[in-house]
Order: sequence, then structure tokens, then C-alpha cells
Amino acid sequence: MKLYNQHVKWRGECGQKFGAIRDLPVVSPHAIASELISSKGGYVLDFGCGVHKVNKDGYRIPDEHYFSLDTDPDGDFDYNSLDDIPGNKQFDFVIMNQVIEHIPFDDCMKMMTHLSEFVNGGGYIFITVPNVQHPVRYWGDLDHVTPWTFEDIYGLFKNIGFEVEQLARFNKHSLPLNPIKRLLVKTVCDVFRVDWCDSIMGLGKKVVDTKY
Repeated sequence: MKLYNQHVKWRGECGQKFGAIRDLPVVSPHAIASELISSKGGYVLDFGCGVHKVNKDGYRIPDEHYFSLDTDPDGDFDYNSLDDIPGNKQFDFVIMNQVIEHIPFDDCMKMMTHLSEFVNGGGYIFITVPNVQHPVRYWGDLDHVTPWTFEDIYGLFKNIGFEVEQLARFNKHSLPLNPIKRLLVKTVCDVFRVDWCDSIMGLGKKVVDTKY
């Protein structure tokens, strides 16, 4: 209960800093991740990577810098759980693409606290989730168990001691070019308080410990 109460406070702080859902910028999240990975270098953990490990090729991560984690029995991964990672292993960038919505809130908080121990100071965790304010995006998968809003992503990062570098939204499909259709989409969003973007992106940075 104490953790959840603090989480609610972080949600309120997020609203003061970032506004409402449609105040968030629309971005290309994978361009942001790709730029950070290529410019910063270091080790990358692809958490919940899936059998095909599409992020490895998509972000052009060298073999020696790429580490995969997934529980799928049909795949071949470096790790099947956080407990498999050696205690002295540290990563500079963690990809969590469409993962945490499949995990209950309390379990996710414990997992993220554990995961943060493997991130170097100044390192990043990159999260994407379905946008629960999209009319159909979140509800299209039976395995979606936790509806993470952008305020919740903010609270998650703050609870594990990360600074929130960016919150944004994105969509696989552009708005219609036809001005009448665009007006219709905007009107529906305004009336029903929904959003046309189908996903949310959050980027958190681990605070560097300056204490000696």
C-alpha cells in the first residue's frame, strides 16, 4: 500500500510536468532508441526480446554488445530471467518494448527494482506500452493485465530512482490526409477523451551516484 500511495503522488507530479495525454509529443521512438544506442555505445539488454530478436538488427547492435532475455521456451536467449544475469554484469541501455503490460503491477515494481541494479549510472531504460486511451489498442490482447498510462510510466521510473528523460506517444499509422477525416478523428478524440496514437514511450535515466 505504501508503494502504491507513493506511486499515486508521482502520477500527480507527472500531470503537473507533462499535462494530459495529448500534450505529449508524437515521436519516432525507435529513432530515439537507435540514436542513443549508436551514440552512447555500451552493453544493451533486450528484455522480452522475442524469438526473432528484431531489435538487434533494427538497432544494428554488435553481437558483443547485445544480450537477450526472454522466457519463451522456443527461443535461444542469453538469459531466461533476471536471476540468470551475473551479479557483476552492467548494461548501458535496456529495451523493454511492449513488455510490462503483461505483468501485474506489484510484480512489475519488484522486477524493475531488481532490473535497475544491472544498469550503469547514467544508463537508460527504454519502455513502450499500448496506449490505454486509444479506443482499441490495449484491449486487443488477452495477455494485457496492467493498463500502464504515461503517468504510471513516470511513477515507475521515479520509484526505482530514475529520472524521466522523455515521455511521448507514437502510432504505426498516420492521421488521414483528408481534412474532413482528420477533423472527424479530432472530434471523436475530444468528445470521448481518447487518443489516436496507439502507443506510449518512456525513457528513464539512472541517476549517477556521486557519493563516495
